[in-house]
Amino acid sequence: MKDIRLLAGYPFDDSLMDLLNDVAASIPNMEDDALDDLKVLKALFAFNEETKCRNFIKNDVTLVLDAFNEPRKRSNLASLRRAAKRILQELEDFLSNSYLSRIKSNLKDLSGVNNSSGKNEIIGVLMRNLEEMNNIPKDLQNALDKLISDYGYVDMDILGNYSFRTKTITIYFKNIFKHHNYNYKAAVATTLAHEIFHAYHFHLLKLRHLPRYVAVISTKKRDYEILKESLASYFEHHFANKHGAYDIATQIENEWHRYHPYVYPYSGARWIIDKLHFTNVVSASTLKFDLAFDMLKNPYYPD
Repeated sequence: MKDIRLLAGYPFDDSLMDLLNDVAASIPNMEDDALDDLKVLKALFAFNEETKCRNFIKNDVTLVLDAFNEPRKRSNLASLRRAAKRILQELEDFLSNSYLSRIKSNLKDLSGVNNSSGKNEIIGVLMRNLEEMNNIPKDLQNALDKLISDYGYVDMDILGNYSFRTKTITIYFKNIFKHHNYNYKAAVATTLAHEIFHAYHFHLLKLRHLPRYVAVISTKKRDYEILKESLASYFEHHFANKHGAYDIATQIENEWHRYHPYVYPYSGARWIIDKLHFTNVVSASTLKFDLAFDMLKNPYYPD
């Protein structure tokens, strides 16, 4: 990393600072492990591209170990309840059809939901129902798409993120410690691997001159979010298994299968069948994200 910075509140908690300093001392080894593991992508690189991506991480990216902020993705449940009730009222004629009884039941459940875990489960059932059903009236489909887009994402604590504009990886240590207090170092390492993949991937897009790559990276288009996060999550899972963090790898994989990719973009990683498929999708993403998303969902191996 170009620099490692510690961010904590005041007055300082001495025990927390000891943990942070201990983690900071381990970051160079974690970084090298992640970069070495990214050699799984070596087959797709042209001359010198791998060196340029590695040097970018080493010389341009800053790491912030943040022990102050605790960001969380959280739906506004009151707004969600109102939105579900509005669909039930405004599209009552459609929903009176017995064919749509499961969707109507899901909406009724959402109209009374009062906690995040319940919301996550109901949305998951709604997504499975929508996948199994055909010929949903267009007005209803549009209303459900908006409901899922606005409120469907899984509520969760954010463990890390990468800002391509500031070239900064942030690890949210309090959130990590909340969920992994017994193996926080391993959780920092796997989260760092996830964010290093993003930085590496985005720099590769830049090197390959992907058209309008900044707009592609920053868009919230659902398919693109699934593509970006699924590739990073697959690499994080690979990293966790390779370095003995088997409990974290199992948790990652369980969450892929628990939540639909449209509400938990990381879980598109369940579509990746092996390292070759992973490499092919990363390579396709440097040409066109739509092509790469299609390859993610539908593995294709040229003859």
